[in-house]
Amino acid sequence: AMERAAELSPDPADQARRLAAAASAAVPTGQADWVHDLAGRALAVTVDPELRLTARHEAGWALAWSGRRTAALTALISVVEEAAPDLPTVAWEALSNAATVAYQSGKPASRQAVSRVLGILENQRCPSADFGACGAAGSHRLWIRASIDPAGSRNRLIPHLRKIADSPLEEPSLWGAASAAWILDETDLAVRWLQDAMQRLRAPGVRGTSAGGLTVLGWAYIDAGRWDEALEVAAEAAGMAEANHMNIVAASADVITATVLALRGDSGAARRHAARALSDVDPAECGLVTARARRALGVAALADGSYLQAFTQLRGLFSDDGTPLHNYASYLGVADLAAAAVHADRRTEGRIVIERALSHRNGTASPRLGQLIARARGILADPAGTEAWSNKELSDPAGDQWPFERAQLRLDYAEWLRRRRRINDAKPVLTQALGTFRRLRARSWAQRAEAELRACGVAVADAPAERDALGELTPQQRQIVRLASDGLTNREIGDRLFLSPRTVSSHLYRSYPKLGVAGRNQLRDVVARASTPAQADQNAGSETPP
Repeated sequence: AMERAAELSPDPADQARRLAAAASAAVPTGQADWVHDLAGRALAVTVDPELRLTARHEAGWALAWSGRRTAALTALISVVEEAAPDLPTVAWEALSNAATVAYQSGKPASRQAVSRVLGILENQRCPSADFGACGAAGSHRLWIRASIDPAGSRNRLIPHLRKIADSPLEEPSLWGAASAAWILDETDLAVRWLQDAMQRLRAPGVRGTSAGGLTVLGWAYIDAGRWDEALEVAAEAAGMAEANHMNIVAASADVITATVLALRGDSGAARRHAARALSDVDPAECGLVTARARRALGVAALADGSYLQAFTQLRGLFSDDGTPLHNYASYLGVADLAAAAVHADRRTEGRIVIERALSHRNGTASPRLGQLIARARGILADPAGTEAWSNKELSDPAGDQWPFERAQLRLDYAEWLRRRRRINDAKPVLTQALGTFRRLRARSWAQRAEAELRACGVAVADAPAERDALGELTPQQRQIVRLASDGLTNREIGDRLFLSPRTVSSHLYRSYPKLGVAGRNQLRDVVARASTPAQADQNAGSETPP
């Protein structure tokens, strides 16, 4: 509509303004060629500096959505440099997007490019150390600093995040603050802000949602132990990506799904999703997806007992000198890498890799990374050592923000205690870990905790029976699931229920995590299991005539 309005505008200034607005609206479609056409037409009819830079900004940002991240970063940086003297609003927004591109690429050179122009912009526009004093640019600045150096900037940024935690934030500031909180491991705060931002986008009269925001929320849900919700938002993001040809969003959604499935021991499905994610992006252009996918594949191999394969995947998170494949995501795999190293009889190599990797970090570790490092070092320590584990991370209440990682730490520590015959100390730690694993349905981890408790002489009750999966669905979702399990296509289901195929697809994607499945090929078994008890009850209540 905006493009058509531009074509009907007799005034070149109005035409340029509407074409630039159309380019901005088209960016989330991921169709970079279309955005470039709109931006190019705007540039051809205006000499206005702000409109020209805005059009170039949208064209550069569209390149990022389509996977051309190196070209996107170059284009966005050039916009920042030209806009910085006179158009700070354009400059800050372009640099915020450039920081996102650099974060997703994972390349040190990309982060250095963003850091360089950030210094220019701060010196010209916002020299204050108080981010709140920068006005609307403050949230952009928060995200930029957090993304290019999460460890080194943490101590500087966390006080400001906590200062504004209870303040009402406008939508642009909310997204920047939420993203910064997420990458700085302020997970509870990030989830709250991200949910708020998504609710505003979905409010009556507001169009659409944010595919990128959905994937960030999905990762935050995984971190917080809200795995079913992570699968739901990943499914929603995948649907948006498919409709709008957004490769980076599709890959991110697949890696979120792969991670949850791997943690729950569904290794085959996890590998399929991870492989599809890697096929959607160029690994050289997107270190974030590559690192996340490698970790999912490594965890899946650990769950299968394929320890050498797990070590090979997780070893790839760092180069030989310890340089991380991604400056944030790689470090989340250090404890998994340590476990794989020990099981694969690569303890010495694992210890060297991890210590080299940690030497590349600066700043103070977050409580989350602190407990991951403590677990890694505890696993890799000499089994005969007397001080393999630190109680500092085990007793820090901040670690409860990441329940699965805290339970992993407890399990490995309790195993060490039991092997040193400290049975009474191990029992309560194991019991806590088992409760978390069962709640999250992390099957292989729960089995390990149960085995350790039995070795301590504790009679372990079976896990509570799983709930009726179909009972978690809405009536319409149950109807769609049953029809899909009979082999009907989305179009056939839609024709029968007077729904569009896309609406059917959306209902199915929302149903999969509730059912604990990865795709429609598993629905027949779910429906059969759910139907059997009901049929048995019906048979038991009927009498055969004599």
